Amino acid sequence: MEALGKFTAFIIVMILTSILGAYTLSTLWEWILIPIFSIKAITMGQAYGIALVKSYVFAVKPANDTSGKTESEKFIENIAWAIVINIFALLFGYIATFFI
Repeated sequence: MEALGKFTAFIIVMILTSILGAYTLSTLWEWILIPIFSIKAITMGQAYGIALVKSYVFAVKPANDTSGKTESEKFIENIAWAIVINIFALLFGYIATFFI
């Protein structure tokens, strides 16, 4: 039963971080690429597709982790990283809009 709970949590987190990533990409596209290149806006679905292709093309094999962290600690760390990287991208993208 515990394995089912972990699997369900993993799926939910993957969906939520995918939505956050798509939102981040579509927002940065709107803030930066449209004013600079005069291109069309993209939807969150298109942003998700672009992010999916990017992650496939630039996939990096994780290094062997010898930190001694449990699987739960690694999972939480990865969730936090996914959230923080998107927040920082939005923050710095917003700041960049003042210089465009």
